[in-house]
Amino acid sequence: QLEYAMSHYRSLYPTSSGCYIWQYNESWPTNSYSIIDFYSRPKMAYYHLSHSNSPVMAFLEDDGWNVENNKYSGKLFVVSDIAAIENAKLVFQALDIKGKVIYQQEFAQTYNQGVTPAGSVEFNIEGALENNIIILKYCIANEEDAKDVFGIEADNTDIYGGKLNHDGYKSVAKQLADKFGFEKV
Repeated sequence: QLEYAMSHYRSLYPTSSGCYIWQYNESWPTNSYSIIDFYSRPKMAYYHLSHSNSPVMAFLEDDGWNVENNKYSGKLFVVSDIAAIENAKLVFQALDIKGKVIYQQEFAQTYNQGVTPAGSVEFNIEGALENNIIILKYCIANEEDAKDVFGIEADNTDIYGGKLNHDGYKSVAKQLADKFGFEKV
């Protein structure tokens, strides 16, 4: 999987900070490993790679591609190309195929610029799997990210009091698009 490989190489910074993509686009309509199809439409891999190349990224490196003795284990890293992320929380969840949380762990700390090991996860999955499928999800969150890191503040949103305003998110998206020249948000 390209996202996993790219994330892995980024987590090795400063030794490595990424990798080249061999086939960016297709030269004729076909089924290939490219990330852009012949008609210039992004494929699913394009979006996964955009996540692994974002300025701040959480990465889960599992200890193997299989589960032994009904235990899953892995290590979490946060990669930041911009600045330290203060008082951030990395939330890790394991879900069964129906979306039921079977394990959750939070890692609250400051994540420095570069690579910061967040911690390890290990949990028992005996009896928790249906169809031998487990979904792992993780994200890093800091309510003040847009304001403190990018100098952008949502309209009519109290980030410190926890009052959210959905129009405020649209405002942040527009400000990010204007500041960094994004064509789509």
